[in-house]
Amino acid sequence: MEHPVVRKRGASALVDSLQRQYRSAGPGEPPYVRGWPWLGVAIDYGKDAGGFLAGLKEQHGATFSVFLAGNRVTFVTDPRDYGAVLSCKALDFHRLAGEISSMGFGHGTASLGPLEDDGIIRLSVDKMRGAALGRMTRAFQGALETVLLDQPLPEADGFYAFVSEVMFHAAGRSVFGEGFSDRVSKADFEAVDARFPLLVGGVPAGLLGVRPARAALSTALSVGYDGAAEIIADRLRLMEKHDVGEEAGAMQLAFLWALQANTIPATFWSLLLPLRDPAARAALTAEVRAVLGDAPADPETGRPQLDRDALSKLVMLDSAISEALRMTSGSLTIREALEDVSLTLSDGSTLPIRQGDRVGIYPYLMHHDPALYPNPEAYQFDRYVDEDGKRKHTFLLNGERLRTYLMPFGGGVSMCPGRHFARNEIKIAAALLLYHFDAEVDDQPLPALDNSRAGLGILPPVGDVTVRLRRR
Repeated sequence: MEHPVVRKRGASALVDSLQRQYRSAGPGEPPYVRGWPWLGVAIDYGKDAGGFLAGLKEQHGATFSVFLAGNRVTFVTDPRDYGAVLSCKALDFHRLAGEISSMGFGHGTASLGPLEDDGIIRLSVDKMRGAALGRMTRAFQGALETVLLDQPLPEADGFYAFVSEVMFHAAGRSVFGEGFSDRVSKADFEAVDARFPLLVGGVPAGLLGVRPARAALSTALSVGYDGAAEIIADRLRLMEKHDVGEEAGAMQLAFLWALQANTIPATFWSLLLPLRDPAARAALTAEVRAVLGDAPADPETGRPQLDRDALSKLVMLDSAISEALRMTSGSLTIREALEDVSLTLSDGSTLPIRQGDRVGIYPYLMHHDPALYPNPEAYQFDRYVDEDGKRKHTFLLNGERLRTYLMPFGGGVSMCPGRHFARNEIKIAAALLLYHFDAEVDDQPLPALDNSRAGLGILPPVGDVTVRLRRR
């Protein structure tokens, strides 16, 4: 039986937080950086999480604790120790996820327990793999081809804006149904998404001015549309069964955010990086043309159908996508201790974690470790392909093979259930662009990563770039 960690509110919460921040070190606890009162190290972390944590790792070793925005967080940075964190049942994710979702999207938490007991989490896993995944993937390709090939191309001020437009509507239609683009405002979604880091940081929606946008999205998503994916229809039925009322739309908004917020920047980087690299562009274009040339034709459109078999043959493209994710992922895997626990690390030492404290894994540090990835800041599109042209699965850290070497989608119970669909989306978007378009890329600096979104997933660009597309 799990023991819930009860969080206090108001002034008592502040006192509780300060007591946690300034308590005495216990035996065996790692080095600890307190930072400013209550804020702790939040300012430095927010500026450049990867650089800040890398500096602490160099100073204190692979395991250290910080006080971050009201919480004591122990970071485990050695990938050989990730398993100890992810497999520990006393380290909880679901309560945290419910808390974050509630703050971000405006639903309560009372309905989450009954929904979880009735299998809403299992639903996300079951309906985003196998036959259901295949149907969603086919629907996505059809929706994306409509946007890219059958209609005038969307007008956009830059390439990120273009990718955001086509992916938002194609993914939205293929998952939520045909009424999505008529009812769901992309501008409202972007308003909520832009303020999401502040919302989950505890800033009230009213102060941020996003209540109207959030309410409009929730209303539009509270009903089903024709052609919706099974997971959407089943989620709505389950929420109707438990009579969650108006909160159904807010919970569907959480699903929409999970569908879009990371896939859009991931697609942007997965397209832009090879377009700027002549060798990558030539290799990927050749592979895409060969695979699509042999792919079965869609009976309605006559265009090549990227089914599961065709997608599996795009090995070099898959590597290029993994490399883009490695370079741009700022995801944070976080757990909260339900009770005092001691983790056994790979070197045999133990790491004590107190009830109510949190444990964090920031894979950016692993992804940019030169001992694991030589020349980690350079884009190498074929980094995940072996000498025989097959997917590479062996990566060594100081001579030791790692089980986990790429982690853009979280891990353990918090691993993104939609990761297979997200990869299919990115792969299909890249394949269609390389197959059907000529692209001209301006000679301009690569945009910087937006580190203000560290912890939330794939980091979007700061600013935009120009890519001119012409249909062949």
